[in-house]
Amino acid sequence: MQRKNCKTYMITWWQKKPGAVKRKPSWMECVQMIKMDQASSYAFVMKYFSDETEKAAVEMTENVRNEMEWQIDNSDWLDDLGKKFTKDKLRSMKFFIGFPSWYKNRTAVMNSYKGLKIGYDYFENILNFEKYSVREHLRYLKNVKQDEHWGMEPVMVNALYAGPQNYLNIPAADLQPPFFTPDFPDNVNYGSIGSIIGHEIGHAFDDSGIRVGDDGEATKLSKMMIESYYKRAECFLDQFNNYWGVTEIVGAGGTPSYRGRSIGRRTRGENIADTTGLNSVYQAYRKLRETKGKPDERLPDFQKYTDDQMFFISFASAWCQVMRPEYAEVLKTRDEHSPNHMRVIGAVSNVDGFAKAFNCPKGSPMNPENKCDIWDAEESSLTNEIDDFPRRRHRSRWSLSGW
Repeated sequence: MQRKNCKTYMITWWQKKPGAVKRKPSWMECVQMIKMDQASSYAFVMKYFSDETEKAAVEMTENVRNEMEWQIDNSDWLDDLGKKFTKDKLRSMKFFIGFPSWYKNRTAVMNSYKGLKIGYDYFENILNFEKYSVREHLRYLKNVKQDEHWGMEPVMVNALYAGPQNYLNIPAADLQPPFFTPDFPDNVNYGSIGSIIGHEIGHAFDDSGIRVGDDGEATKLSKMMIESYYKRAECFLDQFNNYWGVTEIVGAGGTPSYRGRSIGRRTRGENIADTTGLNSVYQAYRKLRETKGKPDERLPDFQKYTDDQMFFISFASAWCQVMRPEYAEVLKTRDEHSPNHMRVIGAVSNVDGFAKAFNCPKGSPMNPENKCDIWDAEESSLTNEIDDFPRRRHRSRWSLSGW
């Protein structure tokens, strides 16, 4: 009875918090407490992750990297030393796509649980697992190579860029419908998971990443290059402050105070990565389509959209989100990410290709005169335009007034 009352009180308290949802079913709580990620990852990759999927994802990631390198090369403000620094960091970035190879070795997976004792007592099992977890973390710090442990389990739907180690991790769980499959048209794959990959690569050059080299040490960029970078980064701060209708609050000496730090400043790194990544993956997609020399196949019920329109629709679809207003208010003051609808609006309005695809008038909210862009590449890397049928006039469906 005491256990039940304690649990009831805890649930009542939790549901008073802003953004809390109703209690999960007991079976779901129990399943989520079983932290057997290696075993579930083994079962998942053996059944759902093919060599073809891995090959297609790696190829797409390399295409995005190549396009970002082109944009760096053609930046109109980076000097030769600045270009070398950023390209060296980009080229040395490691890509961990899918899962470490040992996850397909059943014996290796079983051995990863060596020393873990599971019995019939719930509390004792929890203690045993915590002891096992500590031992595993210590073993990892002492012996395990980076290629064997990527920071996230293959069954986790997430992505990360690790700045100090300069690597990108896209788990196997990301590379499945509705985000990705080799059978999808390229505009769908590149627009959805491709934009996530571009975003994570872009973090290497956000307002924190630009200060770190490929070796994890302080940047070798000149003071003039750093100042030029942050001048362009300021555009993102203003863009998202305007979305929120807020003004930057500064402290003594004209520097932003911590408590008064605006939403635009707090989210700037993520917003830079969004636009930088989307620009690169969009151009990578168009270059791939140019190489193929023909439009993509159309998905059922989407025949009226052009290739470029489908790319941006897929990008926006990957960020679909339902959120309670109370929780949105909590994130407004804490999260380093902008709300998803603002991320979509902010990124696409900085890409010329979006305005062209949806015929947005110059100077409209979705096609502003001044777009935010870190690299300011001089021209497109495309040599020819692909005839993109069917070509119809569509006004942008995305607008600030709609949110």
